[in-house]
Amino acid sequence: MRPLLLPLLALVWAGCQSAPSPEPVTEEARAPGQIQGVVLDAYEETPLAGVSLGLREGGPRVVSDASGRFVFEAVQPGTHRVVAEADGYLSGARANVRVTAGEVTEIEVRLFSADPSQEQQERWLEESEQPDVPEDQGEVGIETGEEVGATSAALVDVEIPETIRVWRSQGTSLAPSASNGWADRSCEGEVQELDLEEYVKGVIPHEWIPSWHPEALRAGAIAARSYAASHAIAGGRWRCADVDDGTVTQVYDDDRAGPTDMAVDATAGVVVVRDGSVVRTEYSAENAHPTAGHDIDDPVCAGATLYGHGRGACQWGTQRWATASCFREPCSFGAHGADPKDHVWMMEHYYPGSELSTGEPAAPCAILGPTGGVLDDGGPCFSAYGPPEYWRTEAAGHEGGLHWTNAFQSDTPSNWAQWRIHLEEAGEYRVEVHVVDEFAEFGAARYGIRHDGTESEIVVDQGAARDGWLQIGTFPFAAGGDQHVSLYDDYDVSVPADQHIVADAIRLVAPGMPPVTDDASVPPPMVDDAGTMMPPATGDAATAPRLPGEGGVEGGCSASGSPAPDLAWLLLGLVGLARLRRPQRVTTPRI
Repeated sequence: MRPLLLPLLALVWAGCQSAPSPEPVTEEARAPGQIQGVVLDAYEETPLAGVSLGLREGGPRVVSDASGRFVFEAVQPGTHRVVAEADGYLSGARANVRVTAGEVTEIEVRLFSADPSQEQQERWLEESEQPDVPEDQGEVGIETGEEVGATSAALVDVEIPETIRVWRSQGTSLAPSASNGWADRSCEGEVQELDLEEYVKGVIPHEWIPSWHPEALRAGAIAARSYAASHAIAGGRWRCADVDDGTVTQVYDDDRAGPTDMAVDATAGVVVVRDGSVVRTEYSAENAHPTAGHDIDDPVCAGATLYGHGRGACQWGTQRWATASCFREPCSFGAHGADPKDHVWMMEHYYPGSELSTGEPAAPCAILGPTGGVLDDGGPCFSAYGPPEYWRTEAAGHEGGLHWTNAFQSDTPSNWAQWRIHLEEAGEYRVEVHVVDEFAEFGAARYGIRHDGTESEIVVDQGAARDGWLQIGTFPFAAGGDQHVSLYDDYDVSVPADQHIVADAIRLVAPGMPPVTDDASVPPPMVDDAGTMMPPATGDAATAPRLPGEGGVEGGCSASGSPAPDLAWLLLGLVGLARLRRPQRVTTPRI
């Protein structure tokens, strides 16, 4: 060994020996989670026995007991969908079931009768009826008019958003109501950004009757989609949310039903437009004849008592027109004819002067090519949510700017950021985040990655990172959109003051592609003994839960603090043959 390397070896040995040992990994932290709950009749809220349940991704099925209870053991952390089937009921599901490592997730699964009674149907629609909230209470950028379904400001093209911000306020003290003047407290509550089509699938079972005729359900899907899209296009019903999950806008929950899912899929992207704008498609249970809101001739509802505000589509009317039936026999259909009507006819009937559009989704904010690319916080694909007074911006970081906020103890995010991803080609991509150590301090920053229809969460020690790019894992992505990386500020234990988290840029890199950058702080990719770039961990190795301090530590030291087997390569790097990377601590997940 040359004398020049002796002091370097001593330094390396000292650095490895002085590195703190990782925290021990308990069996509890490694353990999968559990899903348990009860199956209920949606209309009666009574338990159902003998229901067959499973996870959408497969695995053993379970059957609910005499009390409607069920348990799924050994469920991997992440977001799941529980599917259910029972005689006499429509196939159903519970979406967005989040499982945390070593913990029990309690849920309720509701199934809808395939043949509900008239009384059950009427009660169901009455419970979801919108209060007659003045449109100028908390609206942003809305101009209501006298015609049916007042439209938002005119658009150059009919485009609809890919996602919708849903304020999960129902049943909480934050819910807007007449008693609090329909207060906007959306920024204080939990706001979920959902795929628009998935959101509509959670609305129709609660605003229509899932066993109704498919044409009635398709009409409902178009009305619900248009109503939500018009709010989003106008900037949102509230400051931090486009819609809520209660009766102020539309009732949403994670219950799903097979027929309503099919209706949403059959009309995907279709919205009601007038004069180039998406219509604010209001609807209510019984609008009378002619309709109370806008004097529309609706003979199938003749004799029915007004229930609701009476504007726009009549929910019961969609079922009557689809089945060529009426509220009071004998039926008189007038000039409309006695033949059953389809969803296109119904929408044009209830919203005069309108037409249906395919509702092309808004153009992607950016399209990343086959090799990946960078999405910066100063670009169109980045959004910072929550109270703006708690966000700070600095003239530092990638492209000369970054956002930061503080982490805090909470069950839900307050200030959070998101980078929307649209890829030209499907494939596995390494996800990296850019951090600046002057502002990054928190040791458990929580990232959510939506990729190819799956949700993954990674906890990253931003405080241990130096300026530059930090790898957080490799994930399979689909071609197209509805994919993103989010950074949240909430944590489930006490957080010291001034624990900053940085939202700067993210980078997607296709495996085998070295990072292309002009940032001097970014190290080159690691290489093996043959000089070939070492691919990052994939599959289970990339996404397995780890505690802070656990996992592969780069830079030539093993996790135990002993010299790594490839110490010679590390020494070569120290004398200039390779520039080494400081150990980065990446941990997963608090899902």
